Amino acid sequence: MKYDAISEKLNNVAMDGFATEEYGSCQEEGFWSALIITENLFGIIQEDDQGFVDYRTFDTEKQARDHWDQFVKDQESYYSFDREREEDIDNIVTGYCVNESIVDIYN
Repeated sequence: MKYDAISEKLNNVAMDGFATEEYGSCQEEGFWSALIITENLFGIIQEDDQGFVDYRTFDTEKQARDHWDQFVKDQESYYSFDREREEDIDNIVTGYCVNESIVDIYN
């Protein structure tokens, strides 16, 4: 966790509604992240559901955007897999309950 002038600037830009892009939700995924592009600062800031903040800065806008694009792709892949697993589990449980009577389950 880093808390310094850079994280404060990134956080202020994000909280003031000027984040270039945002991803996540502390309530849903357990974190929130934002891509920040200003005239002289290129970075990604992330806050977890406990309020801890971390960030990474880049030398160029392209580096920041490339890293952001890969980050979002990885997260979407991860959460897509998670949602598919939940749907499979729901289908298995629903199918089991539909195909078996309550008496058969406990006998």
